[in-house]
Amino acid sequence: AGADPLLDPPAVDPPEFALVFATSFLFYLALGGWLVTDPYELITGVVTAGVVTVTLARVALKGELPNLRLVCTSLVRMALYTPILLWEIAKANVALAYVVLHPRLPIDPRVVEFDAAVWGDMPVTTLANSITLTPGTLTVDVERQHFLVHALIPDAEDDLLEGTLERLVRFVFYGRESARIASPRERLEDAEGESS
Repeated sequence: AGADPLLDPPAVDPPEFALVFATSFLFYLALGGWLVTDPYELITGVVTAGVVTVTLARVALKGELPNLRLVCTSLVRMALYTPILLWEIAKANVALAYVVLHPRLPIDPRVVEFDAAVWGDMPVTTLANSITLTPGTLTVDVERQHFLVHALIPDAEDDLLEGTLERLVRFVFYGRESARIASPRERLEDAEGESS
């Protein structure tokens, strides 16, 4: 039986430790406005980055340094993804505002269950958070790629099953070729067709 990674995480090498520390410290500086020159604030930043590094270094990298080229590519794709996500959030806000302001309040809450075509902790987490950020949907549970999402209106369910956010998250982490994978609706229809 293999060791449990939570109870016995892999050892952290100095380069991994340095990467997590530098990232934490840069994040601290970014929150402070990059122009932090006060010695107290710099010391506080170093201590904070140290605590974060000691606490999370084993979990953050899981014992291996990331490929710098892939990280840069993903960051560029994430920069492209962000305005599209904001557009999806704006559209969902308008749809939800219409429902709330409608005299009959046409809500139809339901739980949508589907398997997403994303793999790995970061892509799954990004998709789950993107779904939750979009008004009218809430990611209730995720187990590997199996999503349980509460949808307040039918349009929200349709958007989920169309797989726009899923496709975009795949683009960020796996590239353009991954966009050709079928949407959740197409995968569900294929599964139903095979079972009948």
